[in-house]
Amino acid sequence: MKNYIQIFASLIIILFTSNTKAQNNAKRETESVKNLTSFTSQNSLSTDELSHISKNIGGGTAAAGAVKDKNNLILQNTDREIYVLHNKSLNKYPLLYGYFAKKINNVDHQSQLAINTTGLKPDFSLSVNGPTFIGTFDANGVNGAIIAANKRNNFNLWVEKGVISEDFALASVPSWADFVFEKDYKLRPLSEVEKFINENKHLPDVPSAAELKENGASMATLMKNLTQKVEELTLYAIQQDKQIKALQSELETTKKSKKKK
Repeated sequence: MKNYIQIFASLIIILFTSNTKAQNNAKRETESVKNLTSFTSQNSLSTDELSHISKNIGGGTAAAGAVKDKNNLILQNTDREIYVLHNKSLNKYPLLYGYFAKKINNVDHQSQLAINTTGLKPDFSLSVNGPTFIGTFDANGVNGAIIAANKRNNFNLWVEKGVISEDFALASVPSWADFVFEKDYKLRPLSEVEKFINENKHLPDVPSAAELKENGASMATLMKNLTQKVEELTLYAIQQDKQIKALQSELETTKKSKKKK
Protein backbone atom coordinates (compact mmCIF):
# COMPACT_ATOMS: atom_id res chain seq x y z
CA MET A 1 0.00 0.00 0.00
CA LYS A 2 2.83 2.40 0.86
CA ASN A 3 4.41 1.87 -2.57
CA TYR A 4 1.15 2.55 -4.40
CA ILE A 5 0.62 5.75 -2.40
CA GLN A 6 4.13 6.83 -3.48
CA ILE A 7 3.16 6.04 -7.09
CA PHE A 8 -0.01 8.09 -6.79
CA ALA A 9 1.87 11.02 -5.28
CA SER A 10 4.39 10.89 -8.12
CA LEU A 11 1.63 10.91 -10.70
CA ILE A 12 0.07 13.98 -9.09
CA ILE A 13 3.40 15.81 -9.41
CA ILE A 14 3.60 14.86 -13.09
CA LEU A 15 0.01 15.93 -13.78
CA PHE A 16 0.61 19.49 -12.64
CA THR A 17 4.05 20.01 -14.24
CA SER A 18 3.98 23.09 -16.44
CA ASN A 19 4.24 22.46 -20.16
CA THR A 20 4.09 26.01 -21.52
CA LYS A 21 7.77 26.27 -22.54
CA ALA A 22 9.10 23.81 -25.08
CA GLN A 23 12.72 24.26 -23.96
CA ASN A 24 11.87 22.76 -20.55
CA ASN A 25 10.46 19.49 -21.97
CA ALA A 26 13.72 17.52 -21.70
CA LYS A 27 14.33 18.61 -18.10
CA ARG A 28 10.73 17.91 -17.11
CA GLU A 29 10.84 14.43 -18.67
CA THR A 30 14.02 13.58 -16.75
CA GLU A 31 12.46 14.73 -13.46
CA SER A 32 9.31 12.72 -14.20
CA VAL A 33 11.34 9.55 -14.65
CA LYS A 34 13.14 10.21 -11.36
CA ASN A 35 9.83 10.67 -9.56
CA LEU A 36 8.65 7.31 -10.86
CA THR A 37 11.70 5.28 -9.76
CA SER A 38 9.59 3.26 -7.29
CA PHE A 39 7.08 2.68 -10.10
CA THR A 40 9.82 1.01 -12.19
CA SER A 41 10.91 -1.35 -9.41
CA GLN A 42 7.40 -2.38 -8.49
CA ASN A 43 5.90 -2.74 -11.98
CA SER A 44 8.88 -3.85 -14.12
CA LEU A 45 8.51 -0.87 -16.44
CA SER A 46 11.57 0.19 -18.42
CA THR A 47 12.95 3.72 -18.46
CA ASP A 48 11.64 4.12 -22.02
CA GLU A 49 8.16 3.14 -20.92
CA LEU A 50 8.27 5.61 -18.03
CA SER A 51 9.50 8.25 -20.43
CA HIS A 52 6.49 7.51 -22.64
CA ILE A 53 4.13 7.99 -19.67
CA SER A 54 5.78 11.22 -18.52
CA LYS A 55 5.64 12.65 -22.07
CA ASN A 56 1.98 11.91 -22.53
CA ILE A 57 0.92 13.21 -19.11
CA GLY A 58 3.46 15.87 -18.27
CA GLY A 59 4.38 17.00 -21.77
CA GLY A 60 0.85 17.21 -23.07
CA THR A 61 1.58 15.38 -26.34
CA ALA A 62 -1.50 13.17 -25.95
CA ALA A 63 -5.07 14.34 -25.96
CA ALA A 64 -6.89 14.51 -22.64
CA GLY A 65 -8.24 11.10 -21.77
CA ALA A 66 -6.40 7.80 -21.41
CA VAL A 67 -2.68 7.08 -21.66
CA LYS A 68 -1.64 3.44 -21.88
CA ASP A 69 1.78 1.82 -21.52
CA LYS A 70 2.98 -1.59 -22.71
CA ASN A 71 2.05 -3.30 -19.45
CA ASN A 72 -1.55 -2.18 -19.86
CA LEU A 73 -1.38 0.36 -17.04
CA ILE A 74 -3.83 3.11 -17.88
CA LEU A 75 -3.73 6.60 -16.45
CA GLN A 76 -6.77 8.66 -17.22
CA ASN A 77 -7.05 12.34 -16.47
CA THR A 78 -10.40 13.95 -17.17
CA ASP A 79 -11.66 17.11 -15.46
CA ARG A 80 -9.63 16.79 -12.23
CA GLU A 81 -9.86 13.00 -12.16
CA ILE A 82 -7.03 10.45 -12.23
CA TYR A 83 -7.14 6.67 -12.56
CA VAL A 84 -4.51 4.00 -11.92
CA LEU A 85 -5.74 0.67 -13.25
CA HIS A 86 -4.66 -2.44 -15.14
CA ASN A 87 -7.32 -2.65 -17.81
CA LYS A 88 -9.50 0.12 -19.17
CA SER A 89 -12.49 -2.23 -19.27
CA LEU A 90 -12.18 -2.50 -15.48
CA ASN A 91 -12.28 1.24 -14.85
CA LYS A 92 -15.08 0.77 -12.33
CA TYR A 93 -12.55 -0.88 -10.01
CA PRO A 94 -9.26 1.03 -10.38
CA LEU A 95 -6.34 0.45 -8.05
CA LEU A 96 -6.50 4.16 -7.27
CA TYR A 97 -8.94 6.87 -8.24
CA GLY A 98 -8.65 10.49 -7.23
CA TYR A 99 -10.45 13.78 -7.64
CA PHE A 100 -8.64 17.06 -7.15
CA ALA A 101 -10.75 19.63 -5.35
CA LYS A 102 -11.11 23.18 -6.57
CA LYS A 103 -12.06 26.44 -4.95
CA ILE A 104 -15.73 27.34 -5.05
CA ASN A 105 -16.52 30.92 -4.02
CA ASN A 106 -12.93 31.21 -2.76
CA VAL A 107 -13.47 28.27 -0.40
CA ASP A 108 -11.13 25.24 -0.58
CA HIS A 109 -13.01 21.99 -1.05
CA GLN A 110 -11.80 18.52 -0.17
CA SER A 111 -9.74 16.40 -2.55
CA GLN A 112 -10.72 12.75 -2.42
CA LEU A 113 -9.00 9.41 -3.00
CA ALA A 114 -10.59 6.00 -3.57
CA ILE A 115 -9.18 2.46 -3.69
CA ASN A 116 -10.79 -0.26 -5.84
CA THR A 117 -13.69 1.99 -6.82
CA THR A 118 -14.57 5.24 -8.52
CA GLY A 119 -17.15 5.87 -5.81
CA LEU A 120 -16.30 8.80 -3.55
CA LYS A 121 -18.31 8.96 -0.34
CA PRO A 122 -19.37 12.58 0.22
CA ASP A 123 -17.46 14.36 3.02
CA PHE A 124 -14.80 11.60 3.26
CA SER A 125 -11.20 12.03 2.07
CA LEU A 126 -10.66 8.28 1.52
CA SER A 127 -13.11 5.66 0.23
CA VAL A 128 -12.15 1.96 0.08
CA ASN A 129 -14.19 -0.73 -1.68
CA GLY A 130 -13.75 -3.99 0.24
CA PRO A 131 -12.09 -5.23 3.44
CA THR A 132 -9.00 -3.29 4.55
CA PHE A 133 -5.97 -4.62 6.42
CA ILE A 134 -3.53 -2.36 8.29
CA GLY A 135 -0.46 -4.09 9.64
CA THR A 136 3.27 -4.69 9.31
CA PHE A 137 4.83 -6.48 6.33
CA ASP A 138 8.39 -7.73 5.99
CA ALA A 139 10.74 -7.01 3.06
CA ASN A 140 9.09 -9.78 1.05
CA GLY A 141 5.60 -8.42 1.63
CA VAL A 142 4.66 -11.15 4.12
CA ASN A 143 2.43 -10.72 7.16
CA GLY A 144 1.82 -13.64 9.51
CA ALA A 145 -1.51 -12.52 10.96
CA ILE A 146 -4.20 -15.19 10.76
CA ILE A 147 -7.71 -13.80 10.40
CA ALA A 148 -10.60 -16.21 10.88
CA ALA A 149 -13.11 -16.45 8.03
CA ASN A 150 -15.98 -15.13 10.16
CA LYS A 151 -13.99 -11.96 10.87
CA ARG A 152 -12.96 -11.51 7.24
CA ASN A 153 -16.55 -11.91 6.10
CA ASN A 154 -18.27 -9.85 8.80
CA PHE A 155 -15.95 -6.85 9.17
CA ASN A 156 -14.34 -4.42 6.74
CA LEU A 157 -11.33 -3.20 8.73
CA TRP A 158 -8.59 -5.20 10.46
CA VAL A 159 -5.97 -3.20 12.37
CA GLU A 160 -3.02 -5.15 13.72
CA LYS A 161 -2.05 -4.30 17.34
CA GLY A 162 -5.15 -2.14 17.81
CA VAL A 163 -6.35 1.44 17.47
CA ILE A 164 -5.78 4.55 19.59
CA SER A 165 -8.60 7.05 19.32
CA GLU A 166 -10.01 9.96 21.28
CA ASP A 167 -13.48 8.48 20.92
CA PHE A 168 -15.30 5.43 19.64
CA ALA A 169 -18.90 5.26 18.47
CA LEU A 170 -21.39 2.74 17.11
CA ALA A 171 -23.34 4.13 14.17
CA SER A 172 -26.53 2.31 15.20
CA VAL A 173 -27.55 -0.56 17.47
CA PRO A 174 -30.53 -2.67 16.35
CA SER A 175 -31.50 -3.75 19.89
CA TRP A 176 -30.50 -2.97 23.46
CA ALA A 177 -30.82 -4.55 26.90
CA ASP A 178 -33.75 -2.48 28.19
CA PHE A 179 -35.96 -5.57 27.82
CA VAL A 180 -34.70 -6.36 31.34
CA PHE A 181 -37.09 -3.69 32.66
CA GLU A 182 -40.15 -5.14 30.95
CA LYS A 183 -42.77 -6.53 33.33
CA ASP A 184 -42.63 -10.01 31.80
CA TYR A 185 -38.82 -10.31 32.10
CA LYS A 186 -37.87 -13.33 34.19
CA LEU A 187 -35.05 -12.31 36.50
CA ARG A 188 -33.06 -15.33 37.62
CA PRO A 189 -33.03 -15.97 41.37
CA LEU A 190 -29.56 -15.30 42.77
CA SER A 191 -29.34 -18.93 43.86
CA GLU A 192 -29.72 -19.95 40.18
CA VAL A 193 -27.07 -17.43 39.13
CA GLU A 194 -24.71 -18.82 41.77
CA LYS A 195 -25.26 -22.37 40.48
CA PHE A 196 -24.58 -21.28 36.88
CA ILE A 197 -21.35 -19.51 37.90
CA ASN A 198 -20.11 -22.54 39.84
CA GLU A 199 -20.75 -24.83 36.87
CA ASN A 200 -19.61 -22.57 33.98
CA LYS A 201 -17.17 -20.06 35.54
CA HIS A 202 -18.81 -17.07 33.84
CA LEU A 203 -22.04 -15.09 34.00
CA PRO A 204 -25.19 -16.19 32.15
CA ASP A 205 -25.60 -14.48 28.74
CA VAL A 206 -21.92 -13.38 28.76
CA PRO A 207 -19.35 -15.22 26.61
CA SER A 208 -16.66 -17.20 28.39
CA ALA A 209 -12.95 -16.46 28.20
CA ALA A 210 -12.52 -19.49 25.92
CA GLU A 211 -15.23 -18.24 23.53
CA LEU A 212 -13.69 -14.79 23.36
CA LYS A 213 -10.23 -16.21 22.67
CA GLU A 214 -11.58 -18.42 19.89
CA ASN A 215 -14.13 -16.14 18.24
CA GLY A 216 -13.58 -12.62 19.56
CA ALA A 217 -16.72 -10.56 20.07
CA SER A 218 -18.78 -7.83 18.52
CA MET A 219 -18.46 -4.68 20.62
CA ALA A 220 -22.16 -3.93 20.13
CA THR A 221 -23.15 -7.40 21.38
CA LEU A 222 -20.66 -7.33 24.26
CA MET A 223 -21.79 -3.88 25.41
CA LYS A 224 -25.41 -5.03 25.21
CA ASN A 225 -24.63 -8.12 27.33
CA LEU A 226 -22.76 -6.09 29.95
CA THR A 227 -25.56 -3.52 30.08
CA GLN A 228 -28.01 -6.39 30.62
CA LYS A 229 -25.97 -7.51 33.63
CA VAL A 230 -25.86 -3.96 35.05
CA GLU A 231 -29.64 -3.63 34.67
CA GLU A 232 -30.17 -7.03 36.32
CA LEU A 233 -27.91 -5.95 39.21
CA THR A 234 -30.05 -2.83 39.56
CA LEU A 235 -33.18 -4.96 39.84
CA TYR A 236 -31.48 -7.20 42.43
CA ALA A 237 -30.49 -4.08 44.39
CA ILE A 238 -34.08 -2.78 44.28
CA GLN A 239 -35.38 -6.15 45.49
CA GLN A 240 -32.88 -6.23 48.35
CA ASP A 241 -33.68 -2.63 49.28
CA LYS A 242 -37.36 -3.53 49.56
CA GLN A 243 -36.52 -6.59 51.65
CA ILE A 244 -34.29 -4.55 53.97
CA LYS A 245 -36.98 -1.90 54.44
CA ALA A 246 -39.58 -4.58 55.12
CA LEU A 247 -37.29 -6.19 57.73
CA GLN A 248 -36.59 -2.79 59.31
CA SER A 249 -40.33 -2.09 59.49
CA GLU A 250 -40.96 -5.50 61.00
CA LEU A 251 -38.17 -4.93 63.54
CA GLU A 252 -39.60 -1.55 64.54
CA THR A 253 -43.03 -3.08 64.96
CA THR A 254 -41.57 -5.84 67.16
CA LYS A 255 -39.71 -3.29 69.31
CA LYS A 256 -42.84 -1.22 69.83
CA SER A 257 -44.88 -4.24 70.78
CA LYS A 258 -42.27 -5.27 73.37
CA LYS A 259 -42.29 -1.79 74.92
CA LYS A 260 -46.06 -1.91 75.37
CA LYS A 261 -45.70 -5.11 77.32
